[in-house]
Amino acid sequence: MFLERIKNNIINVNYKNDIVVGDLCCCNQFEFELYESYDENIIIDAVCSKCHKKINIYNSLTDGYNNCISKHINKNIKLKKIYCKKCKKSYFKVNIKLEYPPLEELLEDKIYPVDNAFSWIWITLTCCNCKKKYKNYVNEETA
Repeated sequence: MFLERIKNNIINVNYKNDIVVGDLCCCNQFEFELYESYDENIIIDAVCSKCHKKINIYNSLTDGYNNCISKHINKNIKLKKIYCKKCKKSYFKVNIKLEYPPLEELLEDKIYPVDNAFSWIWITLTCCNCKKKYKNYVNEETA
């Protein structure tokens, strides 16, 4: 299960126990410009290189288990473009991995929406130009 707002843009989905992994895709391709705020809050947005659709991949103010049980105010935060440190290009392939508590536990504890109740998120980036991999660019516990 992936967040409702991005599930239609995730392919190559694999499930293993309580972990789901998939690749971000839009217009049948994997190249995205990425924008981030990475201070006390983490926000990652992707923009398709073909159609320029903006996809909010992760927002620590609204996403994850803790935000299902206590709501936070979504602030207007300025994002900056991410560039590859090796080649200085700005297009990346995005792999997202989410860990969820057992579904029975979420339902029993009345934690909704369950697609947003992941307890950990990992986002790995791969530069589309030089193939440099940024494993676990985001590695965040949300519970």
